[in-house]
This record gives sequence, structure tokens and C-alpha cells, in this order.
Amino acid sequence: MLRLFILFFLIVPCLGFPQKIPTYLSIDGGGNGVAASANIAKPVFVHQRFKIIAQAGLGWNPKMVYSDLPFSIPAQLTACFGKETFFFEAGLGSTFIYKGQIKLQKSEKKSNMFYLSPIIGFRHESQSWFARMYINPLFRLNGNTLYDEVTRDALNFGISIGTIIK
Repeated sequence: MLRLFILFFLIVPCLGFPQKIPTYLSIDGGGNGVAASANIAKPVFVHQRFKIIAQAGLGWNPKMVYSDLPFSIPAQLTACFGKETFFFEAGLGSTFIYKGQIKLQKSEKKSNMFYLSPIIGFRHESQSWFARMYINPLFRLNGNTLYDEVTRDALNFGISIGTIIK
């Protein structure tokens, strides 16, 4: 199930859409990439005052995690309410760290680490760029507790700036 969930977030932003649907390319500080991330996003549903945006990217692992790969896979599905340039956002984000181990817990075996987070924030868009600010507390799903060193020390907010390609 976890693999299907991640596959969904990786494939949906890459699907072909009619020319009017823009592509969002962004750099996030904090957020679901935990430290930072580079992302691509596509609207999957657009209405005059409402749109749903799927986003996936590559994030940088925080220093407190040993991992077989140097990056994480952040993904988000957000609903944007508003019109034209200013939107309120609410949605769900996830972060996947492949074969990770927290540095302070050497006795723990390396395992895939999966985090979920609610997302609430604001988005401003112009013709060629956009900016976002959002909060997203992380919760670990596949560990002994919902909180660990990553969720405790991670930034619980994200700031994003990017370009819109039409």
C-alpha cells in the first residue's frame, strides 16, 4: 500500500495535461523535504475558485538521519481555495526516507521511514512565479512512536518560491 501511495504521488504530477494547465517548479525550505527540497507540481483539478495540486520532489535528509540514499521523497496533495492570485491551502503531505536510521538510535535497524503531515498555508501566484508559506507538523507512521528526532527537530513549516511554466 505504501508503495502504491508513493507511486501515485510520483506519477500524477508527470501526467500530460492540456496546454492551459501550468507546471509549478519550486524550491522549498523546510516543509515535507524536512531540510529542503526541489519539487514539480501540477494541478489535477481546476475550478474558478478551487484547485487541487499534486506535488512531488527530491528532498535533502536532515543530519540526524543515516540513509542509503542522500535524499528523501516529499509529496503533497493540496486543495487551494481562492481566486486569481491569492489562495488558502489545506492538504496532506508525506515524506519517504529510504533505509534510514536515526543517529542517536544505533540499536534500531535501518528501515524505510514514512512520515505524514497535515498542511495548512497560503499561496500567492502571479503570471510567472508563485510563493507559499505553510505549516506541516510531521508524524512518523512506521516506528514505535509518532514522534522521533526527525519530527522533533524538523522545521514544522515550509517556505516555497518557484516558477510557473505554462
